[in-house]
Amino acid sequence: MKHKRKMKLPGNGGAWSTIKDSLVKILMVPHFSGVQRRPLNLCFNQWNMVVPPRNLVCKLHIHDNYELIAPVSGCYECSLNGSRIALKAGKMIFIQAGDSHEDYYKKGSPFVGFHFQLNDLNMGVWPHGVLDMGLPPEARVLDMRTQTWPRKIFDMIAILISKAPSKSRLSELTIDSLSNAFFWSLVSAIPENCLSPQFRNCLHDDEFRGKVLAAFEKALKLRLGVRQIASLLGMSERALDYKFANVIGASPYKAFTCYKLDKAIALLEAGSTVKEAADALGFADQFHFSKVFKRHMGLNPSSILRK
Repeated sequence: MKHKRKMKLPGNGGAWSTIKDSLVKILMVPHFSGVQRRPLNLCFNQWNMVVPPRNLVCKLHIHDNYELIAPVSGCYECSLNGSRIALKAGKMIFIQAGDSHEDYYKKGSPFVGFHFQLNDLNMGVWPHGVLDMGLPPEARVLDMRTQTWPRKIFDMIAILISKAPSKSRLSELTIDSLSNAFFWSLVSAIPENCLSPQFRNCLHDDEFRGKVLAAFEKALKLRLGVRQIASLLGMSERALDYKFANVIGASPYKAFTCYKLDKAIALLEAGSTVKEAADALGFADQFHFSKVFKRHMGLNPSSILRK
Protein backbone atom coordinates (compact mmCIF):
# COMPACT_ATOMS: atom_id res chain seq x y z
CA MET A 1 0.00 0.00 0.00
CA LYS A 2 1.32 3.45 -0.91
CA HIS A 3 2.49 5.61 1.98
CA LYS A 4 0.69 8.86 2.64
CA ARG A 5 2.74 12.01 2.16
CA LYS A 6 2.02 13.37 5.63
CA MET A 7 3.15 10.34 7.58
CA LYS A 8 4.48 10.77 11.08
CA LEU A 9 8.23 10.44 11.04
CA PRO A 10 10.27 9.00 13.90
CA GLY A 11 13.63 10.20 15.12
CA ASN A 12 14.53 13.41 13.28
CA GLY A 13 11.01 14.07 12.07
CA GLY A 14 11.12 17.52 13.69
CA ALA A 15 14.34 18.39 11.87
CA TRP A 16 12.87 17.13 8.62
CA SER A 17 9.75 19.23 9.22
CA THR A 18 11.93 22.34 9.47
CA ILE A 19 13.71 21.47 6.23
CA LYS A 20 10.41 20.66 4.58
CA ASP A 21 9.09 24.09 5.54
CA SER A 22 12.04 25.63 3.71
CA LEU A 23 11.26 23.51 0.69
CA VAL A 24 7.60 24.47 0.74
CA LYS A 25 8.62 28.13 0.59
CA ILE A 26 10.45 27.38 -2.64
CA LEU A 27 8.25 24.80 -4.29
CA MET A 28 4.79 24.70 -2.73
CA VAL A 29 5.09 20.87 -2.90
CA PRO A 30 6.35 20.41 -6.47
CA HIS A 31 4.96 16.99 -7.32
CA PHE A 32 1.41 18.07 -6.54
CA SER A 33 1.26 19.35 -10.11
CA GLY A 34 -2.16 20.94 -9.62
CA VAL A 35 -0.92 23.27 -6.87
CA GLN A 36 0.03 26.71 -8.13
CA ARG A 37 2.82 28.44 -6.26
CA ARG A 38 1.72 31.85 -4.96
CA PRO A 39 3.65 34.27 -2.76
CA LEU A 40 0.71 34.33 -0.30
CA ASN A 41 -2.30 32.10 0.10
CA LEU A 42 -5.74 33.65 0.02
CA CYS A 43 -7.94 31.98 2.61
CA PHE A 44 -11.45 32.35 1.30
CA ASN A 45 -13.67 33.36 4.19
CA GLN A 46 -16.97 34.70 2.88
CA TRP A 47 -18.69 36.55 0.06
CA ASN A 48 -21.96 38.29 0.97
CA MET A 49 -24.62 40.03 -1.06
CA VAL A 50 -26.13 42.51 1.42
CA VAL A 51 -29.51 44.13 0.76
CA PRO A 52 -30.28 46.47 3.69
CA PRO A 53 -34.01 46.35 4.60
CA ARG A 54 -33.72 49.84 6.11
CA ASN A 55 -31.12 52.46 6.99
CA LEU A 56 -28.71 50.88 9.49
CA VAL A 57 -25.43 51.64 11.23
CA CYS A 58 -22.86 48.89 11.86
CA LYS A 59 -21.03 50.40 14.82
CA LEU A 60 -17.34 51.23 14.79
CA HIS A 61 -15.16 48.12 14.81
CA ILE A 62 -11.51 47.20 14.25
CA HIS A 63 -10.85 44.72 11.47
CA ASP A 64 -8.81 41.60 12.13
CA ASN A 65 -8.84 40.55 8.46
CA TYR A 66 -9.49 41.97 4.99
CA GLU A 67 -12.76 43.19 3.54
CA LEU A 68 -13.53 44.48 0.05
CA ILE A 69 -16.88 46.25 -0.40
CA ALA A 70 -18.48 47.25 -3.70
CA PRO A 71 -21.99 48.74 -4.14
CA VAL A 72 -24.16 47.03 -6.74
CA SER A 73 -26.46 50.02 -7.11
CA GLY A 74 -27.25 53.17 -5.16
CA CYS A 75 -24.60 54.28 -2.67
CA TYR A 76 -22.55 52.67 0.08
CA GLU A 77 -21.17 54.90 2.85
CA CYS A 78 -18.75 54.22 5.67
CA SER A 79 -16.16 55.75 7.94
CA LEU A 80 -12.64 54.38 7.43
CA ASN A 81 -9.95 55.38 9.92
CA GLY A 82 -11.92 58.51 10.76
CA SER A 83 -12.69 59.63 7.18
CA ARG A 84 -16.18 59.51 5.68
CA ILE A 85 -16.28 57.64 2.35
CA ALA A 86 -19.15 57.39 -0.14
CA LEU A 87 -19.08 54.90 -3.02
CA LYS A 88 -21.27 54.41 -6.07
CA ALA A 89 -21.45 51.36 -8.34
CA GLY A 90 -18.16 50.89 -10.18
CA LYS A 91 -16.05 51.61 -7.10
CA MET A 92 -14.68 49.35 -4.36
CA ILE A 93 -13.08 50.09 -1.00
CA PHE A 94 -10.13 48.04 0.32
CA ILE A 95 -10.15 47.50 4.09
CA GLN A 96 -7.33 45.65 5.86
CA ALA A 97 -6.45 44.35 9.30
CA GLY A 98 -6.07 47.09 11.90
CA ASP A 99 -8.43 49.54 10.17
CA SER A 100 -11.26 51.17 12.13
CA HIS A 101 -14.47 50.91 10.16
CA GLU A 102 -18.12 51.91 10.57
CA ASP A 103 -20.82 51.09 7.98
CA TYR A 104 -23.84 53.25 7.13
CA TYR A 105 -26.25 50.97 5.30
CA LYS A 106 -28.89 52.59 3.10
CA LYS A 107 -32.22 50.98 2.30
CA GLY A 108 -32.38 49.88 -1.32
CA SER A 109 -28.61 50.13 -1.86
CA PRO A 110 -27.27 46.55 -2.11
CA PHE A 111 -23.56 45.86 -1.98
CA VAL A 112 -21.18 42.91 -2.15
CA GLY A 113 -18.69 42.27 0.65
CA PHE A 114 -15.73 39.92 0.48
CA HIS A 115 -14.03 38.91 3.77
CA PHE A 116 -10.75 37.01 3.55
CA GLN A 117 -7.43 36.32 5.23
CA LEU A 118 -3.92 36.07 3.81
CA ASN A 119 -1.58 33.31 4.96
CA ASP A 120 2.14 33.06 4.34
CA LEU A 121 3.71 29.99 2.77
CA ASN A 122 3.98 28.25 6.14
CA MET A 123 0.22 28.81 6.59
CA GLY A 124 0.69 31.41 9.31
CA VAL A 125 -1.39 34.60 9.17
CA TRP A 126 0.31 37.27 7.03
CA PRO A 127 1.00 39.98 9.65
CA HIS A 128 1.41 42.94 7.26
CA GLY A 129 -0.93 44.96 5.10
CA VAL A 130 -1.27 44.74 1.33
CA LEU A 131 -1.67 48.50 0.97
CA ASP A 132 0.75 51.02 2.43
CA MET A 133 -0.52 52.03 5.87
CA GLY A 134 0.38 55.64 5.05
CA LEU A 135 -2.23 55.84 2.30
CA PRO A 136 -5.11 58.21 3.14
CA PRO A 137 -8.49 56.43 3.38
CA GLU A 138 -9.66 58.10 0.16
CA ALA A 139 -6.82 56.34 -1.69
CA ARG A 140 -8.29 52.97 -0.64
CA VAL A 141 -11.12 53.46 -3.15
CA LEU A 142 -10.42 51.37 -6.26
CA ASP A 143 -11.85 51.73 -9.75
CA MET A 144 -13.96 48.77 -10.89
CA ARG A 145 -14.72 49.81 -14.46
CA THR A 146 -16.59 47.23 -16.52
CA GLN A 147 -13.80 46.42 -18.98
CA THR A 148 -11.13 45.53 -16.41
CA TRP A 149 -10.27 41.94 -15.48
CA PRO A 150 -11.02 42.45 -11.76
CA ARG A 151 -14.50 43.71 -12.66
CA LYS A 152 -15.20 40.85 -15.07
CA ILE A 153 -14.21 38.26 -12.44
CA PHE A 154 -16.12 40.16 -9.75
CA ASP A 155 -19.29 40.11 -11.90
CA MET A 156 -18.98 36.33 -12.31
CA ILE A 157 -18.71 35.88 -8.54
CA ALA A 158 -21.63 38.28 -7.93
CA ILE A 159 -23.82 36.22 -10.26
CA LEU A 160 -22.88 33.01 -8.45
CA ILE A 161 -23.60 34.31 -4.96
CA SER A 162 -26.78 36.16 -5.99
CA LYS A 163 -28.23 32.87 -7.21
CA ALA A 164 -27.43 31.24 -3.85
CA PRO A 165 -25.46 28.27 -5.23
CA SER A 166 -25.63 24.95 -3.47
CA LYS A 167 -23.13 24.20 -0.73
CA SER A 168 -21.51 21.46 -2.80
CA ARG A 169 -17.74 21.02 -2.80
CA LEU A 170 -17.63 21.91 -6.52
CA SER A 171 -19.45 25.17 -5.83
CA GLU A 172 -16.98 26.03 -3.07
CA LEU A 173 -14.00 25.24 -5.29
CA THR A 174 -15.38 27.38 -8.11
CA ILE A 175 -15.81 30.43 -5.89
CA ASP A 176 -12.45 29.79 -4.20
CA SER A 177 -10.63 29.73 -7.57
CA LEU A 178 -12.43 32.85 -8.78
CA SER A 179 -11.62 34.59 -5.48
CA ASN A 180 -7.91 33.99 -5.99
CA ALA A 181 -8.09 35.20 -9.59
CA PHE A 182 -10.00 38.28 -8.48
CA PHE A 183 -7.59 39.19 -5.68
CA TRP A 184 -4.39 38.86 -7.73
CA SER A 185 -5.84 40.66 -10.75
CA LEU A 186 -7.03 43.45 -8.43
CA VAL A 187 -3.60 43.77 -6.77
CA SER A 188 -1.85 43.81 -10.16
CA ALA A 189 -3.93 46.85 -11.12
CA ILE A 190 -2.84 48.82 -8.02
CA PRO A 191 0.22 51.09 -8.51
CA GLU A 192 3.25 49.50 -6.84
CA ASN A 193 3.97 52.59 -4.76
CA CYS A 194 0.57 52.11 -3.08
CA LEU A 195 1.50 48.62 -1.87
CA SER A 196 3.11 48.13 1.52
CA PRO A 197 6.90 47.63 1.59
CA GLN A 198 6.40 44.20 3.15
CA PHE A 199 4.03 43.13 0.38
CA ARG A 200 6.38 44.40 -2.34
CA ASN A 201 9.26 42.52 -0.72
CA CYS A 202 7.12 39.40 -0.57
CA LEU A 203 6.49 39.60 -4.32
CA HIS A 204 10.18 40.20 -5.07
CA ASP A 205 11.20 37.32 -2.78
CA ASP A 206 8.76 35.07 -4.60
CA GLU A 207 10.45 35.96 -7.88
CA PHE A 208 13.74 34.85 -6.32
CA ARG A 209 12.16 31.57 -5.17
CA GLY A 210 11.09 30.94 -8.76
CA LYS A 211 14.68 31.47 -9.94
CA VAL A 212 15.91 29.12 -7.21
CA LEU A 213 13.50 26.44 -8.36
CA ALA A 214 14.74 26.77 -11.96
CA ALA A 215 18.36 26.64 -10.76
CA PHE A 216 17.67 23.54 -8.65
CA GLU A 217 16.04 21.82 -11.63
CA LYS A 218 19.04 22.59 -13.84
CA ALA A 219 21.55 21.64 -11.12
CA LEU A 220 19.83 18.29 -10.68
CA LYS A 221 19.98 17.51 -14.40
CA LEU A 222 23.62 18.60 -14.80
CA ARG A 223 24.83 17.17 -11.47
CA LEU A 224 25.86 20.59 -10.18
CA GLY A 225 26.66 21.59 -6.60
CA VAL A 226 25.92 24.68 -4.52
CA ARG A 227 28.87 26.62 -5.97
CA GLN A 228 27.50 26.15 -9.49
CA ILE A 229 23.98 27.04 -8.30
CA ALA A 230 25.37 30.39 -7.09
CA SER A 231 26.80 30.94 -10.58
CA LEU A 232 23.46 30.07 -12.19
CA LEU A 233 21.82 32.73 -10.01
CA GLY A 234 24.56 35.26 -10.80
CA MET A 235 25.67 35.54 -7.17
CA SER A 236 28.72 34.84 -5.06
CA GLU A 237 28.48 31.97 -2.60
CA ARG A 238 28.52 34.45 0.28
CA ALA A 239 25.70 36.51 -1.24
CA LEU A 240 23.76 33.32 -1.90
CA ASP A 241 24.10 32.24 1.74
CA TYR A 242 22.80 35.62 2.91
CA LYS A 243 19.90 35.65 0.45
CA PHE A 244 18.83 32.11 1.35
CA ALA A 245 18.97 32.87 5.07
CA ASN A 246 16.67 35.87 4.61
CA VAL A 247 14.25 34.57 1.97
CA ILE A 248 14.25 30.78 2.28
CA GLY A 249 15.17 30.41 5.95
CA ALA A 250 17.76 27.70 5.27
CA SER A 251 21.24 27.40 3.80
CA PRO A 252 21.58 26.67 0.05
CA TYR A 253 22.97 23.22 0.83
CA LYS A 254 20.12 22.37 3.19
CA ALA A 255 17.47 23.68 0.80
CA PHE A 256 18.94 21.79 -2.16
CA THR A 257 19.21 18.61 -0.08
CA CYS A 258 15.58 19.04 0.94
CA TYR A 259 14.63 19.53 -2.71
CA LYS A 260 16.39 16.30 -3.70
CA LEU A 261 14.86 14.35 -0.82
CA ASP A 262 11.41 15.52 -1.79
CA LYS A 263 12.09 14.31 -5.34
CA ALA A 264 13.35 11.05 -3.84
CA ILE A 265 10.08 10.45 -2.00
CA ALA A 266 8.16 10.91 -5.24
CA LEU A 267 10.44 8.46 -7.08
CA LEU A 268 10.24 5.85 -4.33
CA GLU A 269 6.47 6.17 -4.09
CA ALA A 270 6.25 5.78 -7.87
CA GLY A 271 8.12 2.46 -7.72
CA SER A 272 11.82 3.32 -8.17
CA THR A 273 14.34 1.28 -6.20
CA VAL A 274 16.63 2.96 -3.68
CA LYS A 275 19.55 2.60 -6.12
CA GLU A 276 17.53 4.10 -9.00
CA ALA A 277 16.48 7.07 -6.86
CA ALA A 278 20.08 7.63 -5.70
CA ASP A 279 21.37 7.53 -9.29
CA ALA A 280 18.63 9.83 -10.58
CA LEU A 281 19.35 12.44 -7.92
CA GLY A 282 23.14 12.48 -8.28
CA PHE A 283 24.15 10.83 -5.01
CA ALA A 284 27.53 9.05 -4.98
CA ASP A 285 25.83 5.71 -4.36
CA GLN A 286 22.75 4.22 -2.71
CA PHE A 287 24.55 3.93 0.65
CA HIS A 288 25.36 7.65 0.79
CA PHE A 289 21.81 8.42 -0.31
CA SER A 290 20.37 6.16 2.41
CA LYS A 291 22.58 7.81 5.03
CA VAL A 292 21.48 11.34 4.04
CA PHE A 293 17.86 10.25 3.78
CA LYS A 294 17.83 8.65 7.23
CA ARG A 295 19.64 11.61 8.83
CA HIS A 296 16.95 14.01 7.66
CA MET A 297 13.91 11.73 7.57
CA GLY A 298 14.54 9.51 10.57
CA LEU A 299 13.89 6.34 8.56
CA ASN A 300 15.39 4.34 5.70
CA PRO A 301 14.34 5.13 2.13
CA SER A 302 13.26 1.50 1.73
CA SER A 303 10.41 2.32 4.14
CA ILE A 304 8.92 4.57 1.46
CA LEU A 305 9.03 1.99 -1.33
CA ARG A 306 5.70 1.26 -2.98
CA LYS A 307 4.37 -2.04 -1.75
